[in-house]
Amino acid sequence: MSYVILHSNNVFNLYNPLSESFVFEEGLTLEEIKSFLKDEYGRNGLESSEKRLNRACEIGTSNYLDKSLSETIAHNKAGYNETHMSDEDVLAKFFCRDLSQTNVVCDLQASSVDLSLFKSTFLITGHGEQQNVDTRYLERLNFCGLNITSIWLSLSYMEINFGKLTGKNHLSDEHHETTLKLGYDGSVVGAESNEMTEKVVLMLLPQLSLLPHLIN
Repeated sequence: MSYVILHSNNVFNLYNPLSESFVFEEGLTLEEIKSFLKDEYGRNGLESSEKRLNRACEIGTSNYLDKSLSETIAHNKAGYNETHMSDEDVLAKFFCRDLSQTNVVCDLQASSVDLSLFKSTFLITGHGEQQNVDTRYLERLNFCGLNITSIWLSLSYMEINFGKLTGKNHLSDEHHETTLKLGYDGSVVGAESNEMTEKVVLMLLPQLSLLPHLIN
């Protein structure tokens, strides 16, 4: 598995491509990145990766371990037969990241990106079947105080999958696992019957206007 590493001032964000989405860890130090790569690739893989990381630190690029961000975008264009798309559209579709909150230093200037294309941090699992996602990459994903494990987009609605919701920062101290199908106008297309549905919809409504461009 390859990873995209974005960084600024020696703070790293680690991205892992899954289908049409990127799952990531934020705010990692260089030592944490090295430790992760050592566990993932073994000592031999770390030796090569560490050189790439040090080079990325020096020149301020985003690496697909050994690719620049522009090369990574080109790779996604070719892999998904999307060569007609602009770099900004590819970023919006495949990266789904709010660059205004990252201060990313890379070879594609953030100022050239239409920031309205981006939205807050959460996982999108693509336009086809839902993906099985390693839960360790979801530990830091928290959307509006809800433990959302995945979001699937269709042409007319989005399907939001929640894990168990517990604790004072969530909507209920009871344990729930639920799926909510929500139209882009805020209408509930389908939901498991539980007391949280109305509260969930009200919390998500302000975010709905940010989503439809992803299914064009």
